[in-house]
Amino acid sequence: MIFSEQGFCEHIKWKTIHTCSIDGKNFYCVYCLWFNTKNLPSVEINVFDFEKNVDQFSWDGITVNDILNYSENPEVQEHQKKYHEADLSYPILVQKIRSRYVILDGCHRFAKAIKKENLQKVNCIEVPESILEKSKWL
Repeated sequence: MIFSEQGFCEHIKWKTIHTCSIDGKNFYCVYCLWFNTKNLPSVEINVFDFEKNVDQFSWDGITVNDILNYSENPEVQEHQKKYHEADLSYPILVQKIRSRYVILDGCHRFAKAIKKENLQKVNCIEVPESILEKSKWL
C-alpha cells in the first residue's frame, strides 16, 4: 500500500475510501488493487467458475433483483445507476480461492455482463496473493 505522510493510502485523494473483503475480516483498498494490477494481463473467465451466482450478490442487503426492478428507494436507485453505467471494458478484479473465483471489484459489471448482456465469459484480472497483501487496508 502506498501511504502519505499522514498515514493514509495515497489513493484516497481520488475518491472516498473504497475497500473490499473476501472473508469479512481482512479488507483491501480497491484503488491499491487497481494500481498494483495495472500491468497484469486480463483473461476471460466462465461465469460458472465464480463462487457466487449473480443472484446471490448483495450490497448492504440490496440484491441484483432489487436493482433490476423499479424502486423508490434512493439506495437501490444508486445501485441501479451503477449497474446501468457499468463499463464492461474494465476487467473484474478476482481472487482464486480453491477452484472458484471471488470478485474483489466489479460486481455491478459482473451483474450487467450476465443479466443485461447475457455473456458466458467475463474479462477479469486474477489478483495474486502478493498484490492482495500489498493492498491490505489497515
